[in-house]
Amino acid sequence: MEKLQRDFLWTGIGDDHEIHLVNWSKVCRPVKNGGLGIRCLRRFNYALLAKWLWRYSWENDALWRRVIGTKYGNEWGGWCTKSVLGAYGVCLWKCIRSGWLNFSKCLRYDMGDGTRVKFWDDVWCRDCPLKEEFPDLYNISRTREALVSEVMCYTNGRVFWDIQFHRLVNDQESISLDSFLVLIYSTKVQGVGADKLCWKLACSRGFKVSGYYHSLSPSIVIPFP
Repeated sequence: MEKLQRDFLWTGIGDDHEIHLVNWSKVCRPVKNGGLGIRCLRRFNYALLAKWLWRYSWENDALWRRVIGTKYGNEWGGWCTKSVLGAYGVCLWKCIRSGWLNFSKCLRYDMGDGTRVKFWDDVWCRDCPLKEEFPDLYNISRTREALVSEVMCYTNGRVFWDIQFHRLVNDQESISLDSFLVLIYSTKVQGVGADKLCWKLACSRGFKVSGYYHSLSPSIVIPFP
């Protein structure tokens, strides 16, 4: 399909073959970045397929979702299936599932009771896992594999955190600990109800094909003349 687009751009409807004067990746850039704003079909296809990953995470009771989950099994938390393995045969879900790694980087969790979210590993505070933002505290934590629900206490409408370490923190770690506690206590959590996925690339928190497509596009640096 992209070959047809390229040929039409440079030759029109004639039969003569013309030299492609500009790399196709530049043609697909947004107009504001010096391109023609033509969509890259490969990236747009990835973005369209990703909508099924989003629906899988949300439509827990849908028949199609139950069939896929039963066939391939679910990852921990049930947000997606396990990787589809096997060198033979063609499977649509295998193609869709292969995009989960990049797709998951655009997700965060809206905290309910914390039973489907890992405290250190998942993104629920700011835009990165706590183990990446506070690696020094993660290294001495006694609860590296803990769920949020296992370290969160919800009492009288208030949330308290029970974070344990193997030893006392040193002076440098105490600075991180102060920032760490400020962050988790200032993060809004419900303490009850179901955990939900949120889309980081939109204020509405809902998945947008267009937003994901642009996130897949390479960053463009326009040199100053």
